[in-house]
Amino acid sequence: MFRRWSKPGPWSNFDDVMRDAFGTTTDARAFAPDYDVRTDDDAMRVELDVPGLREADLVVEVKEGVLNVGGSRPYKEGRDGEQVLLGRRYGSFSRQFPIPDDFDGDRLNAQLSDGVLTIDIPRKPKNRARKIPVLSSTPTKRLGGGGSK
Repeated sequence: MFRRWSKPGPWSNFDDVMRDAFGTTTDARAFAPDYDVRTDDDAMRVELDVPGLREADLVVEVKEGVLNVGGSRPYKEGRDGEQVLLGRRYGSFSRQFPIPDDFDGDRLNAQLSDGVLTIDIPRKPKNRARKIPVLSSTPTKRLGGGGSK
């Protein structure tokens, strides 16, 4: 993995130690939420961890069989060197999830609760054979009623 190059300064060694030991740094890092994708007999479920985001911060779209999820967590500067360590990630993110053919992307449902965005995509109804009843033949009335006299 490549690290961003920055000019050496008084905090550069501190950043390396803190990043390696605790996953923290003095620089804002890119936001990329963790996610799970699960399927069962009824639906496909995509869950993304987006703590601190509101519904207005998120975009969920389906285009050409691909679920697109995006959002943004803006970075807020501290006052005059107030911040020393940053353990949270900031910025915009975008994730794409292909929707298999047997799922109906036109009927998806998205819900944000407790910092988790849950997107449910139902399966398409299966084409099941349907038994057609055969009726008994009974005399039918002739159409037109045109008898000869």
